[in-house]
Amino acid sequence: MSMKPSSDTPEPGLSVAFEAGDAAIRGGDFAEAHRCFAGVLERAQAAGERETVADACSRLGELAARLGDHVRAIEHQLNALGIFEELGDSLRAGRTLHSVGVLYSDCGDLETAHEYLARSLDVFQATGDRSDQVRALANLAAIHAARNDLEAALDCGLRSLTVYDMLGLPAENAAALLNVADIHARMGRTEVALYCQTRAVALLRGVAPCELLVRALLSVGRSYRAIGQHADARFVLEQALEIARDGEHRVVEYQIHEELARVSESLGDYHVALDHHRDYVRLMREQAGQEKQKAIAELRLRFDLERALKDEEIRHRNNVMQAVVRTQEEEQRRIAGDLHDGVGQLLAAVKVNLHRLDDSAATFAEGERDAFDRAIEALDRACTDVRTIAHSLGSTTLQELGLRAALAELVNSVATDTGTRFTTLLHEAGDHVPEYVALVVYRIAQELVANILRHSMARTARIDVVQREGFLVLMVEDDGVGFDPANGGRAGMGRRNIETRVRTVNGHVTFDSFPGHGTTVTVEIPLGEAT
Repeated sequence: MSMKPSSDTPEPGLSVAFEAGDAAIRGGDFAEAHRCFAGVLERAQAAGERETVADACSRLGELAARLGDHVRAIEHQLNALGIFEELGDSLRAGRTLHSVGVLYSDCGDLETAHEYLARSLDVFQATGDRSDQVRALANLAAIHAARNDLEAALDCGLRSLTVYDMLGLPAENAAALLNVADIHARMGRTEVALYCQTRAVALLRGVAPCELLVRALLSVGRSYRAIGQHADARFVLEQALEIARDGEHRVVEYQIHEELARVSESLGDYHVALDHHRDYVRLMREQAGQEKQKAIAELRLRFDLERALKDEEIRHRNNVMQAVVRTQEEEQRRIAGDLHDGVGQLLAAVKVNLHRLDDSAATFAEGERDAFDRAIEALDRACTDVRTIAHSLGSTTLQELGLRAALAELVNSVATDTGTRFTTLLHEAGDHVPEYVALVVYRIAQELVANILRHSMARTARIDVVQREGFLVLMVEDDGVGFDPANGGRAGMGRRNIETRVRTVNGHVTFDSFPGHGTTVTVEIPLGEAT
């Protein structure tokens, strides 16, 4: 694999959004961070900026992992990985492989975790990135140890020590030594573990006091106690306790008190052991309370993020629904225009030319006059049908006056031409819905009215549009011949068209009918997700 430089730099607005998302994370506002990164992702996808898409996916994956949503985190990181590999960006592909491996490890899937981490190590070795190599080695060692493959874990640990020696990083080298010491201790090699731990302490004493030094001293104290050198254990543990108190490292402090209680008891200092045990219990309870508060805070943050994710999902779904409905409507308007301006004008021209023959009718042979008149009548019906179809496909009333007016016009247009008497109950709610919802409802109503006129033989029919409990409800009922819904309805019912339209807006449709007892069709569209 080769390193390929970046080829598409994100537009300045996207860079600002990245910075805003990072700042939100530092401030603990994860919902705002998600909004920023999701916005970058959407805009980068629209602009075709593949590298920026991958960066946004990676940030979203890190954010999800931070809040414990490993499934979503893995999904985002795998999306980023595919793009980095496609772009030939080996280093970032390797780092993403490493992130995915860690996520699978956190989920307990050690086999898959090992696969991704091993792949990341291969990439880092090929690119010569040593700092990433040791991270991969450390995590591979932890996986081998969790699988109780201690020899393999030790091999990874020793390899990481070699790299840290080359890099000259004492703190990282000390951390690797402590990991190797833990493996030796599990293998029953306590004295070897103690040697590694004392080397780690020596490295860390050359840097500023830190929690890692406290943990190293705690490990040394435990090893001394394990081999029965209790006085040495107490000496080291008291040093660790002093540094832990100065640095307010409470998590390690109560563990040191626990060890000192055991060591003091072994040395016969029971009063001292009791004092350490009391401090251990007190600090452990404090820590438990802090952990509880932290867990509550993380749950609240996760709830806020889940709500933000839900809002984003709804917004994306609404955008898709609007695009589908808009595309369908534009296609119908195009067809309406073609019918009116193309077929309609052609029929009109044919009609004009036929009427010019009217003056020559006296010269027609027997029977030709009747054929001529029938042709004129058929042409008139064709012109009327084309105008009707063009009008129904491209209704301007819906755009200009809203759903109520369009439905009222629809009913009025059929009231005088058929034997079915239509009534309507149209509430104002129909005029306060998104345009794409109104379009869907209007087209479904058109389909249902056409079905009633063609098939039902109904004397009366009714159209209701109401808004209730977050839904826009269209109900169309008639007293016609009905049908059996279980058998799919009559031929030409257009059920498939209606069901398809309803699905585009996440709605629900029911057909309530029985042969000889009329039909009621109810369409419910959720406005909570549509608005």
